Amino acid sequence: MKIRSQFSTDELIRAQSRLEQCVARPVLGYLKIQQIDYCSEIRSLTVMFVSLGVDLSSASTPEGIDLIQEIMVAVQQQVYRLQGSINKLVMDDKGSTMICIWGLPPLSNSDDASRALFTGFNMIKALR
Repeated sequence: MKIRSQFSTDELIRAQSRLEQCVARPVLGYLKIQQIDYCSEIRSLTVMFVSLGVDLSSASTPEGIDLIQEIMVAVQQQVYRLQGSINKLVMDDKGSTMICIWGLPPLSNSDDASRALFTGFNMIKALR
């Protein structure tokens, strides 16, 4: 027996709208048209590790949190401007590092490495 048959149509619709909030927007498009085969393709990605220069102790004050938020917004704007994606932010006792990626579907371009490089320069300008 399929698990779908255990739920009413209304329950499935409610669950779907909640689950969609947890799926990346580019992936959601493929799922809606039932094209999940893209998961098995091989892609060249450009990965950028950005040291943000903020330590974990900065998060202990409201001013520190505001500073971290300003830095995050500036970095996000520059990454998204040239069609990159933010993969994760790591903050530990060694500092803060953001991992940014170019080439993930559907934002793949032949010049992703150049886009990452220009994003780095734009980040430096934005964070000054």
